Amino acid sequence: MRKLFCKAEKKVNKKGFTLVELLVCVAIMAVIALMVSQFIVSSTAAYRRINSQTKIQETCQDTLTQISNIVRNSKSLTVTKTGDDGSIKMESVNDEGKKIILKYIPDANGNGCIYVDYDYNATVDAENAGKDEFDEISYPDIAETASGEEYNSFLLTDMVKEFKVNLATYKTQETVGGKVVERDVTQDRTLDMVLTLSKNDKEFTQNYKASLRNTDSDGLSTKLTIQIVE
Repeated sequence: MRKLFCKAEKKVNKKGFTLVELLVCVAIMAVIALMVSQFIVSSTAAYRRINSQTKIQETCQDTLTQISNIVRNSKSLTVTKTGDDGSIKMESVNDEGKKIILKYIPDANGNGCIYVDYDYNATVDAENAGKDEFDEISYPDIAETASGEEYNSFLLTDMVKEFKVNLATYKTQETVGGKVVERDVTQDRTLDMVLTLSKNDKEFTQNYKASLRNTDSDGLSTKLTIQIVE
């Protein structure tokens, strides 16, 4: 009888979390979640910034490399610069006799474009127009050459803030009247290019030099010159 009475008097502890404890737990979890989310957001933003800058640099280097290849493989090259709007046009004829035209079309908002047609003769034949200027609206354009092969006049980049092309110069010293005089000499086989790309407040500028490298059968450099027409 006594055992039963004692058993009945025994209390079972069924106490749970109080409201204050729950609120404290929720507050701690919220702070942790906020810290984690801020870390993720900042890491994502940093990655996007780095990725955007890297993309601009790669585009700039690739564009200059392609322009450099055009220059290096030219048998003749004429660069026409228009002072009114700052546009630049390159006309090149390579070893295969193909006429390559590259054109930089500036924009007042700093979003200029560089187009290239690696087979301008095919363009003229396909369109039967004989026009000498780029039609910005129709680019990129795809047509067929007489041999049935496709050519592609396409956009190299549309992020151009500034593009400058000049004949390269180098310093030389001469003795005139017993005095050493330093002067600039034009290197008429080398182009000095400066390309600046800009997008989403990111900007990258690169200087690049490209020279004609064609040679005669005797291995000597040809006497070709790069003409720049202002």
